[in-house]
Amino acid sequence: MNYFSASRAGVESCSELERRFSLNDGSMVFIPLLFYAFFCQSLAASALALDVCLLLSATAFLLHFVTNRRFACKRFGLELAWAPFFVLFFIHSLIYGVANLTLLVVYTLLFLCMYVAAGERSWVTSCLRVLVAFAAFHAFCTIVFWLVPALYLPVKSAFFSGSYMARDYRSGFTAHYSTNSIYLSLGLVSWACGLAGGREKVRIKDLMLSLMLLLALFLTTKRGPLVASVAAIVISYLFVNRKKLTGTMLKTLVVAAIAVIAVGVLATFVPAVQATLERFIELSDDETGNGRSYLYDCAWSMFYAKPLLGCGWGTYSKYVATTSLGAMYSNLGFSSMSAHNVYLQLLAETGVIGLAAFVVPAFLSILAAMHRSESLLEEGPYGDSFCLWACLGVQIFFLIYCFSGNPLYDPQCYIPYFISCVAAFAICGSDKMILNDREGFHGYLQR
Repeated sequence: MNYFSASRAGVESCSELERRFSLNDGSMVFIPLLFYAFFCQSLAASALALDVCLLLSATAFLLHFVTNRRFACKRFGLELAWAPFFVLFFIHSLIYGVANLTLLVVYTLLFLCMYVAAGERSWVTSCLRVLVAFAAFHAFCTIVFWLVPALYLPVKSAFFSGSYMARDYRSGFTAHYSTNSIYLSLGLVSWACGLAGGREKVRIKDLMLSLMLLLALFLTTKRGPLVASVAAIVISYLFVNRKKLTGTMLKTLVVAAIAVIAVGVLATFVPAVQATLERFIELSDDETGNGRSYLYDCAWSMFYAKPLLGCGWGTYSKYVATTSLGAMYSNLGFSSMSAHNVYLQLLAETGVIGLAAFVVPAFLSILAAMHRSESLLEEGPYGDSFCLWACLGVQIFFLIYCFSGNPLYDPQCYIPYFISCVAAFAICGSDKMILNDREGFHGYLQR
Protein backbone atom coordinates (compact mmCIF):
# COMPACT_ATOMS: atom_id res chain seq x y z
CA MET A 1 0.00 0.00 0.00
CA ASN A 2 1.44 3.37 -1.02
CA TYR A 3 1.16 5.75 1.90
CA PHE A 4 2.41 8.80 0.04
CA SER A 5 0.99 9.34 -3.44
CA ALA A 6 3.36 10.81 -5.99
CA SER A 7 0.65 12.44 -8.04
CA ARG A 8 -0.15 16.02 -7.14
CA ALA A 9 -2.74 16.25 -9.92
CA GLY A 10 -4.63 13.26 -8.59
CA VAL A 11 -4.86 14.82 -5.15
CA GLU A 12 -6.14 18.12 -6.51
CA SER A 13 -8.88 16.47 -8.57
CA CYS A 14 -10.20 14.06 -5.92
CA SER A 15 -13.75 14.49 -4.72
CA GLU A 16 -14.78 15.65 -1.26
CA LEU A 17 -15.88 12.10 -0.43
CA GLU A 18 -12.41 10.77 -1.18
CA ARG A 19 -10.84 13.40 1.07
CA ARG A 20 -12.76 12.42 4.16
CA PHE A 21 -11.10 10.50 6.96
CA SER A 22 -9.08 7.65 5.50
CA LEU A 23 -6.38 5.31 6.73
CA ASN A 24 -5.28 4.43 3.19
CA ASP A 25 -2.70 7.20 2.90
CA GLY A 26 -0.12 8.95 5.05
CA SER A 27 -2.67 9.36 7.82
CA MET A 28 -1.42 6.14 9.41
CA VAL A 29 1.97 7.78 9.92
CA PHE A 30 0.71 10.98 11.51
CA ILE A 31 -2.53 10.09 13.31
CA PRO A 32 -0.80 7.72 15.78
CA LEU A 33 1.64 10.55 16.53
CA LEU A 34 -1.31 12.85 17.23
CA PHE A 35 -2.76 10.17 19.49
CA TYR A 36 0.56 10.11 21.32
CA ALA A 37 0.43 13.90 21.74
CA PHE A 38 -3.13 13.83 23.06
CA PHE A 39 -2.70 10.70 25.19
CA CYS A 40 0.57 11.52 26.94
CA GLN A 41 -1.21 13.26 29.84
CA SER A 42 -4.78 12.39 29.10
CA LEU A 43 -6.89 9.40 28.15
CA ALA A 44 -4.34 6.59 28.15
CA ALA A 45 -1.09 7.85 29.56
CA SER A 46 0.37 4.39 30.09
CA ALA A 47 3.79 3.65 28.64
CA LEU A 48 2.36 0.71 26.68
CA ALA A 49 -0.31 2.82 24.93
CA LEU A 50 2.22 5.49 24.02
CA ASP A 51 4.73 2.93 22.74
CA VAL A 52 2.02 1.37 20.57
CA CYS A 53 1.32 4.78 19.02
CA LEU A 54 4.98 5.22 18.12
CA LEU A 55 5.20 1.65 16.81
CA LEU A 56 2.15 2.13 14.56
CA SER A 57 3.58 5.35 13.17
CA ALA A 58 7.03 3.87 12.53
CA THR A 59 5.52 0.74 10.93
CA ALA A 60 3.34 2.79 8.59
CA PHE A 61 6.36 4.84 7.66
CA LEU A 62 8.48 1.78 6.89
CA LEU A 63 5.74 0.29 4.71
CA HIS A 64 6.38 3.12 2.28
CA PHE A 65 9.89 1.84 1.68
CA VAL A 66 8.75 -1.78 1.44
CA THR A 67 6.33 -0.91 -1.35
CA ASN A 68 8.29 1.81 -3.17
CA ARG A 69 11.88 0.91 -2.25
CA ARG A 70 12.77 4.59 -2.49
CA PHE A 71 11.77 8.08 -1.40
CA ALA A 72 8.89 9.90 -3.04
CA CYS A 73 9.62 11.21 -6.53
CA LYS A 74 10.23 14.90 -5.88
CA ARG A 75 13.01 17.41 -5.68
CA PHE A 76 14.06 18.87 -2.39
CA GLY A 77 11.89 21.79 -1.32
CA LEU A 78 11.73 24.20 1.58
CA GLU A 79 11.65 21.31 4.06
CA LEU A 80 15.39 21.01 3.48
CA ALA A 81 15.80 24.21 5.52
CA TRP A 82 14.94 22.18 8.63
CA ALA A 83 17.82 19.75 8.09
CA PRO A 84 20.44 21.77 10.07
CA PHE A 85 18.19 21.87 13.15
CA PHE A 86 17.57 18.13 13.22
CA VAL A 87 21.17 17.31 12.34
CA LEU A 88 22.30 19.56 15.20
CA PHE A 89 19.93 17.75 17.55
CA PHE A 90 21.29 14.35 16.50
CA ILE A 91 24.89 15.52 16.90
CA HIS A 92 24.18 16.85 20.39
CA SER A 93 22.45 13.58 21.29
CA LEU A 94 25.52 11.66 20.13
CA ILE A 95 27.98 13.88 22.01
CA TYR A 96 26.07 14.63 25.21
CA GLY A 97 23.93 11.50 25.38
CA VAL A 98 20.23 10.95 24.75
CA ALA A 99 18.44 12.87 27.50
CA ASN A 100 15.00 12.01 26.12
CA LEU A 101 14.58 8.84 24.05
CA THR A 102 11.01 9.72 23.06
CA LEU A 103 12.18 13.07 21.73
CA LEU A 104 14.85 11.32 19.66
CA VAL A 105 12.43 8.79 18.17
CA VAL A 106 9.69 11.31 17.36
CA TYR A 107 12.11 13.91 16.00
CA THR A 108 13.60 11.25 13.71
CA LEU A 109 10.18 10.23 12.39
CA LEU A 110 9.07 13.82 11.82
CA PHE A 111 12.32 14.78 10.11
CA LEU A 112 12.06 11.88 7.65
CA CYS A 113 8.38 12.59 7.08
CA MET A 114 9.18 16.18 6.16
CA TYR A 115 10.77 14.86 3.00
CA VAL A 116 8.67 11.77 2.28
CA ALA A 117 5.22 13.25 2.92
CA ALA A 118 5.79 16.72 1.49
CA GLY A 119 4.28 15.75 -1.86
CA GLU A 120 1.09 14.22 -0.46
CA ARG A 121 -2.03 16.18 0.45
CA SER A 122 -4.78 13.70 1.36
CA TRP A 123 -3.54 12.88 4.89
CA VAL A 124 -3.72 16.51 6.04
CA THR A 125 -7.51 16.64 6.25
CA SER A 126 -7.69 13.46 8.34
CA CYS A 127 -5.12 14.78 10.81
CA LEU A 128 -6.86 18.13 11.21
CA ARG A 129 -10.19 16.40 11.82
CA VAL A 130 -8.59 14.30 14.55
CA LEU A 131 -6.90 17.33 16.16
CA VAL A 132 -10.10 19.39 16.22
CA ALA A 133 -12.13 16.42 17.51
CA PHE A 134 -9.69 15.85 20.38
CA ALA A 135 -9.77 19.55 21.28
CA ALA A 136 -13.58 19.65 21.15
CA PHE A 137 -13.70 16.65 23.50
CA HIS A 138 -11.44 18.38 26.02
CA ALA A 139 -13.44 21.61 25.72
CA PHE A 140 -16.66 19.72 26.40
CA CYS A 141 -15.16 18.00 29.46
CA THR A 142 -13.75 21.27 30.83
CA ILE A 143 -17.07 23.08 30.53
CA VAL A 144 -19.09 20.16 31.95
CA PHE A 145 -16.76 19.82 34.96
CA TRP A 146 -17.02 23.57 35.49
CA LEU A 147 -20.82 23.51 35.39
CA VAL A 148 -21.14 20.27 37.42
CA PRO A 149 -18.11 20.02 39.77
CA ALA A 150 -19.38 16.80 41.33
CA LEU A 151 -18.64 14.94 38.09
CA TYR A 152 -14.92 15.68 38.29
CA LEU A 153 -13.96 13.64 41.37
CA PRO A 154 -14.95 10.23 39.88
CA VAL A 155 -12.97 11.08 36.74
CA LYS A 156 -9.90 12.08 38.74
CA SER A 157 -10.09 8.91 40.83
CA ALA A 158 -10.38 6.70 37.76
CA PHE A 159 -7.81 8.32 35.49
CA PHE A 160 -5.60 10.87 37.31
CA SER A 161 -5.41 9.78 40.93
CA GLY A 162 -1.60 9.98 40.83
CA SER A 163 -1.47 13.58 39.60
CA TYR A 164 -1.55 16.27 42.25
CA MET A 165 -2.07 18.90 39.52
CA ALA A 166 -5.39 17.36 38.48
CA ARG A 167 -7.44 19.29 40.99
CA ASP A 168 -10.60 20.62 39.38
CA TYR A 169 -12.31 21.56 36.11
CA ARG A 170 -9.27 23.57 34.96
CA SER A 171 -7.35 20.40 34.07
CA GLY A 172 -10.40 18.94 32.29
CA PHE A 173 -9.75 15.37 31.17
CA THR A 174 -5.97 15.67 31.56
CA ALA A 175 -3.40 15.32 34.33
CA HIS A 176 -2.45 19.01 34.30
CA TYR A 177 -4.24 22.25 33.52
CA SER A 178 -1.30 23.38 31.37
CA THR A 179 -1.75 20.30 29.17
CA ASN A 180 -5.47 20.98 28.91
CA SER A 181 -4.82 24.56 27.83
CA ILE A 182 -2.42 23.37 25.12
CA TYR A 183 -4.92 20.90 23.70
CA LEU A 184 -7.62 23.56 23.65
CA SER A 185 -5.28 26.12 22.10
CA LEU A 186 -4.25 23.79 19.29
CA GLY A 187 -7.89 23.10 18.47
CA LEU A 188 -8.86 26.77 18.71
CA VAL A 189 -6.09 28.15 16.49
CA SER A 190 -6.38 25.42 13.86
CA TRP A 191 -10.17 25.83 13.64
CA ALA A 192 -10.39 29.64 13.90
CA CYS A 193 -7.39 30.34 11.65
CA GLY A 194 -8.71 27.80 9.16
CA LEU A 195 -12.05 29.62 9.08
CA ALA A 196 -10.26 32.95 8.66
CA GLY A 197 -8.35 31.64 5.66
CA GLY A 198 -11.21 29.62 4.20
CA ARG A 199 -12.67 32.61 2.29
CA GLU A 200 -16.20 31.52 3.10
CA LYS A 201 -18.91 33.03 5.26
CA VAL A 202 -18.65 31.53 8.74
CA ARG A 203 -21.60 29.37 9.69
CA ILE A 204 -23.18 29.61 13.14
CA LYS A 205 -22.19 26.07 14.11
CA ASP A 206 -18.58 26.77 13.14
CA LEU A 207 -18.56 29.94 15.21
CA MET A 208 -20.08 28.09 18.17
CA LEU A 209 -17.23 25.57 18.13
CA SER A 210 -14.70 28.40 18.20
CA LEU A 211 -16.48 30.05 21.13
CA MET A 212 -16.70 26.77 23.02
CA LEU A 213 -12.96 26.20 22.63
CA LEU A 214 -12.22 29.79 23.65
CA LEU A 215 -14.42 29.58 26.74
CA ALA A 216 -12.83 26.31 27.82
CA LEU A 217 -9.36 27.79 27.29
CA PHE A 218 -10.30 30.80 29.39
CA LEU A 219 -11.51 28.51 32.17
CA THR A 220 -8.07 26.87 32.46
CA THR A 221 -6.69 30.23 33.76
CA LYS A 222 -3.51 29.71 31.70
CA ARG A 223 -2.18 33.04 30.43
CA GLY A 224 0.52 32.00 27.95
CA PRO A 225 -1.57 29.70 25.72
CA LEU A 226 -4.51 32.11 25.82
CA VAL A 227 -2.40 35.09 24.68
CA ALA A 228 -0.58 33.03 22.04
CA SER A 229 -3.88 31.66 20.67
CA VAL A 230 -5.56 35.05 20.39
CA ALA A 231 -2.43 36.56 18.82
CA ALA A 232 -2.22 33.74 16.24
CA ILE A 233 -5.87 34.20 15.27
CA VAL A 234 -5.54 37.99 14.98
CA ILE A 235 -2.35 37.75 12.89
CA SER A 236 -3.95 35.21 10.55
CA TYR A 237 -7.14 37.23 10.19
CA LEU A 238 -5.30 40.49 9.49
CA PHE A 239 -3.02 38.89 6.91
CA VAL A 240 -5.86 37.17 5.06
CA ASN A 241 -7.78 40.46 4.93
CA ARG A 242 -4.78 42.78 4.48
CA LYS A 243 -6.04 44.14 1.13
CA LYS A 244 -8.98 45.68 2.97
CA LEU A 245 -6.96 46.46 6.07
CA THR A 246 -8.85 49.58 7.18
CA GLY A 247 -12.17 47.78 7.43
CA THR A 248 -10.49 44.72 8.90
CA MET A 249 -8.75 46.75 11.60
CA LEU A 250 -12.03 48.45 12.49
CA LYS A 251 -13.81 45.11 12.78
CA THR A 252 -10.97 43.75 14.88
CA LEU A 253 -11.12 46.72 17.25
CA VAL A 254 -14.90 46.43 17.56
CA VAL A 255 -14.67 42.71 18.31
CA ALA A 256 -11.87 43.35 20.82
CA ALA A 257 -13.92 46.04 22.58
CA ILE A 258 -16.96 43.76 22.75
CA ALA A 259 -14.78 40.93 24.05
CA VAL A 260 -13.28 43.13 26.79
CA ILE A 261 -16.73 44.28 27.90
CA ALA A 262 -18.08 40.73 27.82
CA VAL A 263 -15.15 39.41 29.86
CA GLY A 264 -15.58 42.23 32.37
CA VAL A 265 -19.25 41.42 32.81
CA LEU A 266 -18.59 37.69 33.08
CA ALA A 267 -15.89 38.26 35.69
CA THR A 268 -18.50 39.89 37.90
CA PHE A 269 -20.71 36.80 37.91
CA VAL A 270 -18.36 33.91 37.09
CA PRO A 271 -15.51 33.25 39.58
CA ALA A 272 -13.60 31.15 37.04
CA VAL A 273 -13.32 34.10 34.64
CA GLN A 274 -12.29 36.38 37.47
CA ALA A 275 -9.53 33.92 38.42
CA THR A 276 -8.08 34.16 34.91
CA LEU A 277 -8.07 37.95 35.03
CA GLU A 278 -6.38 37.89 38.42
CA ARG A 279 -3.59 35.76 36.99
CA PHE A 280 -2.93 38.45 34.39
CA ILE A 281 -2.88 41.10 37.10
CA GLU A 282 -0.28 39.03 38.98
CA LEU A 283 2.16 39.72 36.14
CA SER A 284 2.68 43.20 37.59
CA ASP A 285 4.27 41.60 40.65
CA ASP A 286 6.87 39.73 38.56
CA GLU A 287 7.89 41.20 35.24
CA THR A 288 8.80 37.80 33.82
CA GLY A 289 5.68 36.02 35.03
CA ASN A 290 5.28 33.36 37.70
CA GLY A 291 8.70 33.89 39.28
CA ARG A 292 10.64 32.62 36.25
CA SER A 293 13.35 35.26 36.31
CA TYR A 294 15.67 32.85 38.16
CA LEU A 295 15.19 30.24 35.45
CA TYR A 296 16.04 32.85 32.83
CA ASP A 297 19.16 33.84 34.77
CA CYS A 298 20.38 30.24 34.66
CA ALA A 299 19.90 30.17 30.88
CA TRP A 300 21.83 33.42 30.42
CA SER A 301 24.66 32.11 32.59
CA MET A 302 24.99 29.02 30.40
CA PHE A 303 24.85 31.11 27.24
CA TYR A 304 27.60 33.47 28.41
CA ALA A 305 29.80 30.45 29.14
CA LYS A 306 29.49 29.04 25.57
CA PRO A 307 27.68 31.55 23.36
CA LEU A 308 28.43 30.01 19.96
CA LEU A 309 27.76 26.28 20.32
CA GLY A 310 26.06 26.12 23.72
CA CYS A 311 26.55 23.67 26.57
CA GLY A 312 24.73 20.73 24.95
CA TRP A 313 21.12 19.70 24.34
CA GLY A 314 19.50 18.59 27.61
CA THR A 315 22.13 20.18 29.87
CA TYR A 316 19.93 23.04 31.10
CA SER A 317 18.05 20.82 33.55
CA LYS A 318 21.34 19.37 34.84
CA TYR A 319 22.72 22.87 35.36
CA VAL A 320 19.65 24.04 37.28
CA ALA A 321 19.88 20.92 39.46
CA THR A 322 23.28 22.13 40.75
CA THR A 323 21.84 25.43 42.00
CA SER A 324 19.77 26.31 45.05
CA LEU A 325 16.85 26.80 42.68
CA GLY A 326 17.21 23.17 41.59
CA ALA A 327 17.13 22.00 45.20
CA MET A 328 13.91 23.91 45.76
CA TYR A 329 12.26 22.37 42.70
CA SER A 330 13.52 18.92 43.72
CA ASN A 331 11.81 19.31 47.09
CA LEU A 332 8.61 20.17 45.25
CA GLY A 333 8.83 16.90 43.31
CA PHE A 334 10.16 18.14 39.95
CA SER A 335 12.66 15.72 38.40
CA SER A 336 13.71 18.13 35.63
CA MET A 337 13.27 21.77 34.74
CA SER A 338 13.05 23.83 31.58
CA ALA A 339 13.58 27.56 31.13
CA HIS A 340 9.94 28.29 30.18
CA ASN A 341 11.37 30.18 27.21
CA VAL A 342 12.44 28.00 24.29
CA TYR A 343 14.59 30.70 22.70
CA LEU A 344 16.60 31.22 25.89
CA GLN A 345 16.98 27.50 26.43
CA LEU A 346 18.19 27.01 22.86
CA LEU A 347 20.75 29.76 23.42
CA ALA A 348 21.90 28.06 26.61
CA GLU A 349 22.07 24.52 25.20
CA THR A 350 22.92 25.04 21.51
CA GLY A 351 24.20 28.62 21.35
CA VAL A 352 23.59 31.17 18.62
CA ILE A 353 24.03 28.51 15.93
CA GLY A 354 21.34 26.30 17.44
CA LEU A 355 18.90 29.17 17.87
CA ALA A 356 19.40 30.23 14.25
CA ALA A 357 18.97 26.63 13.06
CA PHE A 358 15.49 26.64 14.64
CA VAL A 359 14.27 30.20 14.10
CA VAL A 360 15.27 30.57 10.43
CA PRO A 361 13.40 27.55 9.02
CA ALA A 362 10.46 28.18 11.37
CA PHE A 363 9.90 31.66 9.97
CA LEU A 364 10.72 30.67 6.39
CA SER A 365 8.06 27.96 6.60
CA ILE A 366 5.45 30.48 7.73
CA LEU A 367 6.36 33.23 5.26
CA ALA A 368 6.56 30.91 2.26
CA ALA A 369 3.23 29.26 3.11
CA MET A 370 1.59 32.67 3.59
CA HIS A 371 2.80 33.67 0.16
CA ARG A 372 1.51 30.44 -1.38
CA SER A 373 -1.89 30.84 0.29
CA GLU A 374 -2.83 33.58 -2.19
CA SER A 375 -3.17 31.05 -5.00
CA LEU A 376 -5.32 28.53 -3.10
CA LEU A 377 -8.89 28.90 -4.28
CA GLU A 378 -10.72 25.99 -2.66
CA GLU A 379 -13.06 27.33 0.01
CA GLY A 380 -14.89 25.92 3.01
CA PRO A 381 -13.85 23.78 5.98
CA TYR A 382 -11.01 21.36 5.18
CA GLY A 383 -10.39 22.79 1.74
CA ASP A 384 -6.81 23.63 0.77
CA SER A 385 -7.01 27.22 2.03
CA PHE A 386 -8.66 26.18 5.31
CA CYS A 387 -6.09 23.45 5.96
CA LEU A 388 -3.12 25.65 5.11
CA TRP A 389 -4.23 28.43 7.45
CA ALA A 390 -5.09 25.91 10.16
CA CYS A 391 -1.50 24.70 9.97
CA LEU A 392 -0.16 28.25 9.88
CA GLY A 393 -2.23 29.08 12.96
CA VAL A 394 -0.63 26.18 14.85
CA GLN A 395 2.83 27.33 13.78
CA ILE A 396 2.26 30.97 14.78
CA PHE A 397 0.81 29.89 18.12
CA PHE A 398 3.79 27.62 18.74
CA LEU A 399 6.39 30.31 18.04
CA ILE A 400 4.63 32.84 20.28
CA TYR A 401 4.14 30.32 23.07
CA CYS A 402 7.87 29.58 22.91
CA PHE A 403 8.40 32.89 24.76
CA SER A 404 6.66 31.63 27.92
CA GLY A 405 6.49 27.84 27.71
CA ASN A 406 8.41 24.70 26.75
CA PRO A 407 6.61 23.63 23.55
CA LEU A 408 9.77 22.43 21.78
CA TYR A 409 10.30 19.83 24.53
CA ASP A 410 6.72 18.79 25.29
CA PRO A 411 5.26 16.13 22.93
CA GLN A 412 1.76 17.57 23.25
CA CYS A 413 3.18 20.67 21.53
CA TYR A 414 6.06 19.75 19.26
CA ILE A 415 4.30 16.81 17.60
CA PRO A 416 1.35 18.90 16.29
CA TYR A 417 3.77 21.71 15.41
CA PHE A 418 6.09 19.68 13.20
CA ILE A 419 3.14 17.83 11.67
CA SER A 420 1.68 21.24 10.77
CA CYS A 421 4.99 22.14 9.08
CA VAL A 422 4.92 18.92 7.03
CA ALA A 423 1.25 19.55 6.20
CA ALA A 424 2.00 23.06 4.96
CA PHE A 425 4.71 21.68 2.67
CA ALA A 426 2.27 19.02 1.44
CA ILE A 427 -0.48 21.53 0.65
CA CYS A 428 1.85 23.97 -1.08
CA GLY A 429 3.34 21.17 -3.13
CA SER A 430 6.81 20.53 -4.44
CA ASP A 431 6.11 22.51 -7.61
CA LYS A 432 5.88 25.82 -5.72
CA MET A 433 8.33 25.40 -2.85
CA ILE A 434 11.52 24.45 -4.66
CA LEU A 435 15.04 25.45 -3.74
CA ASN A 436 16.55 24.77 -7.15
CA ASP A 437 13.90 26.01 -9.56
CA ARG A 438 14.60 28.52 -12.33
CA GLU A 439 14.00 31.53 -10.10
CA GLY A 440 16.00 30.19 -7.18
CA PHE A 441 14.91 30.16 -3.59
CA HIS A 442 15.80 33.81 -3.09
CA GLY A 443 13.68 34.78 -6.06
CA TYR A 444 10.77 32.77 -4.71
CA LEU A 445 10.81 34.59 -1.38
CA GLN A 446 11.06 37.99 -3.14
CA ARG A 447 8.06 37.46 -5.40
